Amino acid sequence: MTLADDLAEAVAETVGPKCGVGAVLDALDDDDRQVLVEWLARPKREVPGTKIGKVLRGRGHKVSDESVARHRRKACHCDAV
Repeated sequence: MTLADDLAEAVAETVGPKCGVGAVLDALDDDDRQVLVEWLARPKREVPGTKIGKVLRGRGHKVSDESVARHRRKACHCDAV
């Protein structure tokens, strides 16, 4: 097995389903998806992830504050794909 094969296999093992925010983005219509993307891109001091999570949960989405934070840091699985 080559190094490339070993690395590809290791990455394939760590990539899982999209995070909660990725699932919400997939479920939204184009207009709402764009709004959420823009709000996620705003500075955290201006728009805390806890507020985004609260609004999304209030609209019936199953998403945690930590999922919002990971997604903003690009440390979630949906960004690894």
